[in-house]
Amino acid sequence: MPKPYPIEFRRDVVAVARQGGSISSIARDFGITDSCLRNWVRQADVEDGVRAGTTSVEAEQVRDLFTGAPQHPSTTPSYTPICKELAIPKLS
Repeated sequence: MPKPYPIEFRRDVVAVARQGGSISSIARDFGITDSCLRNWVRQADVEDGVRAGTTSVEAEQVRDLFTGAPQHPSTTPSYTPICKELAIPKLS
């Protein structure tokens, strides 16, 4: 799997794409595929609240719930009491 592009690069490319122009030509200018740029713009719209969907923070919280990773208390609601009360087994 190729190494992910830096977040700053993604933001810059999305900003250029939002200014208008052909997705194909913008993607070609930055050396990425059309589908990659479309995915980045779609996810940026979700993050900005323009489009419905799962934000990166929400996806990380769900992933942490299933993997048992520690959660940051100020950003993540506590699901542990609910799971214990409902006797939901912990996934391993």
